[in-house]
Amino acid sequence: MALGYYQEYIRYARLGLRAEARKSILRFVESLSSFADKQAWTYANLLTVDRNGASSVRHEIYDLIAFPVLLDGYKRRDPECCFLMGMSYQNLLNYMGRLDGIEFVSRVELLKTAYFAVPTSQKYRQALLEALLQDFTYCDHEWPSGILGYSYPFENLKQEVKLAKKLDEERLFCDRLAEFSERIEQS
Repeated sequence: MALGYYQEYIRYARLGLRAEARKSILRFVESLSSFADKQAWTYANLLTVDRNGASSVRHEIYDLIAFPVLLDGYKRRDPECCFLMGMSYQNLLNYMGRLDGIEFVSRVELLKTAYFAVPTSQKYRQALLEALLQDFTYCDHEWPSGILGYSYPFENLKQEVKLAKKLDEERLFCDRLAEFSERIEQS
């Protein structure tokens, strides 16, 4: 694997030299010829790779390196692959419903798969808690008019709040979760 091409890509991208950056990233992708190389790179780098303003990984990297690895792991219910899919969800949305992709699955469901497979993992616990809190913020943003429950039927939303309270081991969000729970009961 030629990491020099990747470093070259970063340099060109930061300078705004798009054509040169694209050439470098394509050379880098070509240098990862084996599935094992792609897997090693994905596990080691996907969380730290540069992202665009939409929080997406450059499509050549995701399409040709990360997605094949993640899809293989997803089919085996590998917790790390499910976690990485949840953490690169903006890219993953492009694959849902396609023949070469996966059926629709929410970010929370991917992160639950990882967490419930390895409940002692702090990174899985933290990622799931953050995803649940983001979903709750979305559901709650119309308050005091009401709670948006179409993303979650209210009974499921109550269960998700219970899960979030369990995940909040440091009790950093206990007040927020209690307030949200009260609002659900009022709706």
